[in-house]
Amino acid sequence: MPDDSIKKMNESDEIFFAAENNEDERYESSKKTWKILIVDDEEDVHRVTRLVLSDIEFTSCYLEFFSCYSGGETREFLKKNHDIAVILLDVVMEEDDTGLKLVKYIREEIRNTSVRIILRTGQPGQAPEHNVILDYDINDYKSKTELTSEKLFTTIISALRNYRDLQIIEKSRKGLEKIIEASANIFELQSMNTFVKGILLQFVSILGFEEDAILCNTSGISAVNDDGVLMIIAATGKYNESIINRPVNEVMEKTVADHIENSFRRKKSIYEKNIYIGYYKTEGGFEHLVYLEKSDPIEDYEKNMIELFNSNIGVAFENIYLNQELENIVEERTMELQLANNKLFLKNRLMERELDTARRIQESMIPREFIKSENIFIDGRYIPVQSLGGDYYDVFYLSDTRIGIVIADVSGHGVSASLIATMAKMSFTNNVYKNKSTADVLNAVHTGMYSSVGKSGMFMTVFYCVIDIEKMEMEYSSGGHNEIIVLKEDCRMIDLLSLDTIVGIFPEEKYSSSVINLDPGDKIILYTDGLIEAKNSKGEFVGAENFHRIIRENYKLKPDKLITAILNSVQAFTGDEEIDDDRTILIAEILKTR
Repeated sequence: MPDDSIKKMNESDEIFFAAENNEDERYESSKKTWKILIVDDEEDVHRVTRLVLSDIEFTSCYLEFFSCYSGGETREFLKKNHDIAVILLDVVMEEDDTGLKLVKYIREEIRNTSVRIILRTGQPGQAPEHNVILDYDINDYKSKTELTSEKLFTTIISALRNYRDLQIIEKSRKGLEKIIEASANIFELQSMNTFVKGILLQFVSILGFEEDAILCNTSGISAVNDDGVLMIIAATGKYNESIINRPVNEVMEKTVADHIENSFRRKKSIYEKNIYIGYYKTEGGFEHLVYLEKSDPIEDYEKNMIELFNSNIGVAFENIYLNQELENIVEERTMELQLANNKLFLKNRLMERELDTARRIQESMIPREFIKSENIFIDGRYIPVQSLGGDYYDVFYLSDTRIGIVIADVSGHGVSASLIATMAKMSFTNNVYKNKSTADVLNAVHTGMYSSVGKSGMFMTVFYCVIDIEKMEMEYSSGGHNEIIVLKEDCRMIDLLSLDTIVGIFPEEKYSSSVINLDPGDKIILYTDGLIEAKNSKGEFVGAENFHRIIRENYKLKPDKLITAILNSVQAFTGDEEIDDDRTILIAEILKTR
């Protein structure tokens, strides 16, 4: 990672991390960690990432870091480690696409669909974000220079939350699989044990308990009924299957065994900080105990859920021999999980479709082709900073000799700006064909916009002109827009400015119009401030002076070629800096009079 990238990662607003507790106050389950794999061929990236994330705690668990420095090393590591939560993966290492190849390996060869993959690159142009997101199963794509401490914190927490939810769903699915396995032979003792194991797994995963839990019963449910000994029939977490069918007081720690024995003697459930021992008795006379450990104290609402769920377990024991009801339960639980997965998937797809539809609508507003004429040559280009932008231009062919042109820049970006731009197009379309002056049109647009969204604080700058080829003149009005340039054939430039203010904010504002004479060969250059305010890596703006120089160096070019030269020059000035505002330009050249 370059030095300036390292500095960028350390510069952020203040971040508040979880307060540290004394070690003896933490419960045993808090020793678990979220495993983070850093894959990058630069040691500084590993060092800075660990430094930024070292004190983060999520759901009472800290982060544990692992490092790999090449594609081959990463493959070997992932073959042996299947519980990585998040991978911070560099794109370019020993090869330009090493990171992308690793994504294919993780998802398709070792079939790990749970780990969250965050691509990081110091060379965004090497692997364009749009193509990578579409072609590779990754969860985020970040430029190293944009990952400040706060953004890295946000990215990691979002990925861990996603990973945690996937693990919960997977645990629930496994619980249902145990229940399905039991349905084939429900009258045998082993089938009942399998059924109970499934119930326990669902309890642990759905209610958010740690996996350290056991389910016990008294005599009457196993071959040692008459001994009155509490036998373990299901276990999960650290209480593994080796203790099943063994007495509680032989395999459990004394404090745990005492809690369980106490609950059984008193015939009631017991809550003790982060521990729950549930006692219940079915109508068939079976007594059952559930022991659960949690990483933090059990809240009142959780106690209510536990009691309700325990009742359901009792009902399940009563009805385990009723095959049809078992099938209904399995079907219902399976549907719930499927609906939960489908809901997340459909929500993302719906949002993507809505944004795509909005983008297509906005694109249809911006002319891409212009009527060819022997009198005037028009061409334009629009580059939005996001999929939805706030710039807008349009051309209106008012008569054989009169052409109206508008360019507007709405405040902000994204959906809200695109909605205002759409409103502007409709308003101009409704007014320009009524033989009004440019001032009258702008006043009508301003009135309509203020009445609709004036109180929202949204506004726009506008330049509207009407070119009369027969009279060789241009009438124009401006609402707070940047200067518009009339480029003469001898390379002189006339800047058209107006003192009238922005559109849509001040209810009493009235706009004026002016007229300028034109000559054959004149080029009217309309643009938004995203071009002159574009910045390079030093924070320097293109500025009006540089913009004029670019035009002078290319003034003989036709509008389409001149637009390309201007945009290329601005891009060369800004380099790899991200675009932070829409870039819009339209040029009309007067070819000859009628």
